[in-house]
Amino acid sequence: MHLIKLNENKNITPPQNMQTFLDPDYVYIPISINNFSKTQILAGEEVDKHIYSPVSGRFVAKSYNDFKYKNKVHNAIIVENDFREYKAPSNLKKLKKASSAKYSQIVINCIDDEPYTYNKSFLLKENLSDLLKFIDKISLDAKSHENLLVVKASDAAIIESCLAQISTYPNIKLIVMPNEYLLGRKEFLLKKLKITDNYLYLDINILYELMLYNQNRVADTKIITISGDDLKESIVVKTKLYVPLRVCLEKFVGNSFNDYDIIAGGIMSGYKVNKPSKIIIDNSFSGVYLARKTKEMPGKCIKCGRCLSICPMKVNMITKENIDKCINCNLCSYICPVKLNPLTIKWGDSDA
Repeated sequence: MHLIKLNENKNITPPQNMQTFLDPDYVYIPISINNFSKTQILAGEEVDKHIYSPVSGRFVAKSYNDFKYKNKVHNAIIVENDFREYKAPSNLKKLKKASSAKYSQIVINCIDDEPYTYNKSFLLKENLSDLLKFIDKISLDAKSHENLLVVKASDAAIIESCLAQISTYPNIKLIVMPNEYLLGRKEFLLKKLKITDNYLYLDINILYELMLYNQNRVADTKIITISGDDLKESIVVKTKLYVPLRVCLEKFVGNSFNDYDIIAGGIMSGYKVNKPSKIIIDNSFSGVYLARKTKEMPGKCIKCGRCLSICPMKVNMITKENIDKCINCNLCSYICPVKLNPLTIKWGDSDA
């Protein structure tokens, strides 16, 4: 397996600090039920199965099939924030051992795969002490002999923070990986580490949610990154959940985002957003890249074979060989000399 380091825009620098957006006027909570009738909502109240309100406030209205949540169209209730944070009594049960399973290794992946995205490193940095304690706890439960906290080499600040605290936990080892694309994904990281069996793999986001659950709490915020061609420094934002993307963009970049193509999910594997007011920031949302609009049209496939040579899954976009293995990493588009959109070839809409 050969992974590559992406060529990144040197003019875009990593952020030094994290911004916050914890006081939105309204939140748009996705729900599947049709007979919602409450007038007052408490922070932490379960309004639908595993959906909790991030604020306390007044139920204003219900919007039908109007918002995207986890890439699907959902109904949403609109809650006006009263800024009082009245808490609902928690009915969560503390995390119990799901089984008697034991693991030789626990792998915690803290790598942000997308360029110009820093969510996981800031999540780790902000909660480092508590997360180390929790890793120590679950490692004792699982009787694992090796616990790997994996970061990438470019995260100098978090590496320094980890080294300052991790010596207290001799059973946790900091692993610094090269800045190679796709190591943020489970299958590629495990292969790079040569780990094949009897392991427990956890993304840092999942680990954080488990830690909160064990503390009888639920997440009410999400860390996202706003980057772009003309942003000298990426913006990392800790925002309340269920805020429309447009509101968040207006707060941190003003109305200038209308002059760009909004790529949600990252510049490599993300998708273009036409209506940011209809996108709800949920636990799966990672951020946006603001790309300069261009009228340049892609050329025709010249059958150079570069896409095949770089594809980690050995997908041939021309012959359609292994097409079912495509993981939408977009390395084929990244390397293409005529800048074709590989998906047009994948579905047979190209002249290739």
